[in-house]
Amino acid sequence: MQALQVSIHTLEEMKEDDGPKGHVEPPSFFFGPPGLYTLGALLYSHIDDKEGSNVAKYLDKVLEFARYYEPGSPLQSKIEDEVLYGSAGYLYCLLLLRKHIGLRHQAEIDKVIAMVVEALMIAGINDKTDYLEYHFPRKRKTPYLGAAHGTIGVIYMMLKALQVSPAL
Repeated sequence: MQALQVSIHTLEEMKEDDGPKGHVEPPSFFFGPPGLYTLGALLYSHIDDKEGSNVAKYLDKVLEFARYYEPGSPLQSKIEDEVLYGSAGYLYCLLLLRKHIGLRHQAEIDKVIAMVVEALMIAGINDKTDYLEYHFPRKRKTPYLGAAHGTIGVIYMMLKALQVSPAL
């Protein structure tokens, strides 16, 4: 219970404007704000939050990162694809939220899931091959296959999204 109180205290101290001016935190699960906000929503969904206001607050913060995936967004150049630092990790956040608190917000979450999967599909297309391949970082010349930073992790998260979200 004490660990839960410490986690909630840490979440409440977070501010959107933390960090250097102009610095934009890309969406990811393990190394980005969406991961912390996802955990906040999950924590509040398991404690006495009868109104659901804290759950909704953190869910909204996670869904705000959908702006990275809007067509023509200048933020698209700031994102990576992989699980630890990128879009596949953000997709993991969305899948967790959909599974554990998504009944009232399922349509919103599914819409963002579809946007992220589409962005990952487009990012993995290579004109020289007939299969998806991902590089970490994106500017790297050779593909990376690893589960945390590479193609395997990205494709696994997309498959999980296809498995649970009928909107795709």
